[in-house]
Amino acid sequence: MKRKVIIPLALILTGALAGINLLTAKTETTITGTADYAFTATELIDTYSNQPHHSDSLYLERILLVEGTIKYVTPVSHGICVELNTGDEMETITGTVDSTAIPENLILSSGRNVILKGRCKGYTEEDMLGLKNVSLIHCSIRTR
Repeated sequence: MKRKVIIPLALILTGALAGINLLTAKTETTITGTADYAFTATELIDTYSNQPHHSDSLYLERILLVEGTIKYVTPVSHGICVELNTGDEMETITGTVDSTAIPENLILSSGRNVILKGRCKGYTEEDMLGLKNVSLIHCSIRTR
């Protein structure tokens, strides 16, 4: 009976460890990789707002450098979510930064100029409220 329980638990644990390793590898690849494109936060949101399908064809799953001013920093599981100001309250760029990719002694607060480097996950637009967002994942962050 113990053997019937231990083997499935071992398989689940192995799968979980493999998943964590894959996630870590993607984060490291994004952080150490060369950026494909560079934008200010305003340029990126404007580009996506004007031509979302064309922008996806160019930037989706690509590594982007985005420079902007921090609007909000929110703690999330294993890191932070940084929201960059685009000049419009209804438009944002968000980037999730793993805790291992945050430089030591870096103080992140609203109004601070930073550069996010991350993998573009695309654009969302909420029709009813008019909210627009471009999301980046596996980000690194640095000051200007």
